Amino acid sequence: MLCEAELKVTGRELEEQELGLQFDPITCTWSLLGAAERTVAISSERRAILDLLHVERLPPITIAQRLGKNISTTNNLLRAMVSDGLVFSDGGIYAPRCAPKPYRSHRP
Repeated sequence: MLCEAELKVTGRELEEQELGLQFDPITCTWSLLGAAERTVAISSERRAILDLLHVERLPPITIAQRLGKNISTTNNLLRAMVSDGLVFSDGGIYAPRCAPKPYRSHRP
Protein backbone atom coordinates (compact mmCIF):
# COMPACT_ATOMS: atom_id res chain seq x y z
CA MET A 1 0.00 0.00 0.00
CA LEU A 2 1.52 3.30 -1.08
CA CYS A 3 0.78 6.49 0.83
CA GLU A 4 0.98 9.99 -0.57
CA ALA A 5 1.79 13.28 1.13
CA GLU A 6 2.36 16.92 0.30
CA LEU A 7 5.56 18.69 1.34
CA LYS A 8 5.43 22.47 1.55
CA VAL A 9 8.85 24.06 1.11
CA THR A 10 9.59 27.59 2.29
CA GLY A 11 12.78 29.36 3.11
CA ARG A 12 14.65 32.59 2.88
CA GLU A 13 16.78 31.42 -0.03
CA LEU A 14 14.30 28.98 -1.56
CA GLU A 15 11.40 29.43 -3.90
CA GLU A 16 8.16 28.41 -2.15
CA GLN A 17 6.94 25.07 -3.50
CA GLU A 18 4.47 22.29 -2.81
CA LEU A 19 5.76 18.86 -3.74
CA GLY A 20 4.01 15.50 -3.99
CA LEU A 21 5.65 12.58 -2.19
CA GLN A 22 4.88 8.88 -2.10
CA PHE A 23 5.88 6.54 0.74
CA ASP A 24 6.54 2.86 0.15
CA PRO A 25 6.25 0.94 3.45
CA ILE A 26 8.04 -2.09 2.01
CA THR A 27 11.26 -0.18 1.35
CA CYS A 28 10.58 2.56 3.96
CA THR A 29 11.41 5.27 1.42
CA TRP A 30 9.79 8.44 0.13
CA SER A 31 9.81 9.21 -3.60
CA LEU A 32 9.38 12.66 -5.12
CA LEU A 33 6.46 12.69 -7.56
CA GLY A 34 6.70 16.31 -8.71
CA ALA A 35 4.57 19.40 -8.18
CA ALA A 36 1.73 18.66 -5.73
CA GLU A 37 -0.97 20.25 -7.89
CA ARG A 38 -0.21 17.68 -10.60
CA THR A 39 0.41 14.66 -8.38
CA VAL A 40 -1.27 14.52 -4.95
CA ALA A 41 -3.48 17.60 -4.54
CA ILE A 42 -7.15 16.67 -4.30
CA SER A 43 -10.45 18.52 -4.43
CA SER A 44 -12.18 19.81 -1.31
CA GLU A 45 -14.97 17.24 -1.86
CA ARG A 46 -12.49 14.37 -1.86
CA ARG A 47 -10.68 15.84 1.14
CA ALA A 48 -13.97 16.03 3.09
CA ILE A 49 -14.69 12.36 2.37
CA LEU A 50 -11.16 11.32 3.34
CA ASP A 51 -11.39 13.32 6.56
CA LEU A 52 -14.56 11.40 7.49
CA LEU A 53 -13.08 8.04 6.54
CA HIS A 54 -9.91 8.62 8.54
CA VAL A 55 -12.15 8.68 11.64
CA GLU A 56 -14.27 5.64 10.78
CA ARG A 57 -15.30 3.37 7.92
CA LEU A 58 -18.66 4.42 6.50
CA PRO A 59 -21.26 3.47 3.88
CA PRO A 60 -22.04 5.98 1.11
CA ILE A 61 -25.40 7.00 2.57
CA THR A 62 -23.80 8.05 5.87
CA ILE A 63 -21.03 9.95 4.05
CA ALA A 64 -23.62 11.80 1.96
CA GLN A 65 -25.74 12.64 5.01
CA ARG A 66 -22.83 13.90 7.09
CA LEU A 67 -21.56 16.09 4.25
CA GLY A 68 -25.03 17.26 3.20
CA LYS A 69 -24.51 15.89 -0.33
CA ASN A 70 -26.67 13.99 -2.79
CA ILE A 71 -26.27 10.19 -2.44
CA SER A 72 -25.92 9.69 -6.20
CA THR A 73 -23.16 12.30 -6.42
CA THR A 74 -21.43 10.78 -3.40
CA ASN A 75 -21.57 7.29 -4.93
CA ASN A 76 -20.07 8.57 -8.18
CA LEU A 77 -17.28 10.36 -6.34
CA LEU A 78 -16.54 7.29 -4.19
CA ARG A 79 -16.28 5.12 -7.31
CA ALA A 80 -13.83 7.61 -8.81
CA MET A 81 -11.83 7.65 -5.55
CA VAL A 82 -11.66 3.83 -5.61
CA SER A 83 -10.43 3.99 -9.20
CA ASP A 84 -7.79 6.58 -8.20
CA GLY A 85 -6.63 4.40 -5.30
CA LEU A 86 -7.67 6.82 -2.54
CA VAL A 87 -10.25 4.56 -0.86
CA PHE A 88 -11.43 0.97 -0.95
CA SER A 89 -14.79 -0.68 -0.33
CA ASP A 90 -15.30 -3.76 1.80
CA GLY A 91 -18.90 -4.90 1.48
CA GLY A 92 -20.13 -1.39 0.70
CA ILE A 93 -18.28 0.18 3.63
CA TYR A 94 -15.56 2.63 2.55
CA ALA A 95 -12.18 3.26 4.13
CA PRO A 96 -9.06 5.20 3.11
CA ARG A 97 -6.26 3.27 1.41
CA CYS A 98 -3.71 4.82 3.71
CA ALA A 99 -4.67 5.96 7.19
CA PRO A 100 -2.60 8.71 8.78
CA LYS A 101 -0.73 7.92 11.97
CA PRO A 102 -1.99 9.72 15.04
CA TYR A 103 0.03 12.70 16.16
CA ARG A 104 2.21 12.04 19.18
CA SER A 105 3.86 14.78 21.13
CA HIS A 106 7.47 14.17 22.11
CA ARG A 107 7.43 16.60 24.99
CA PRO A 108 9.25 15.51 28.14
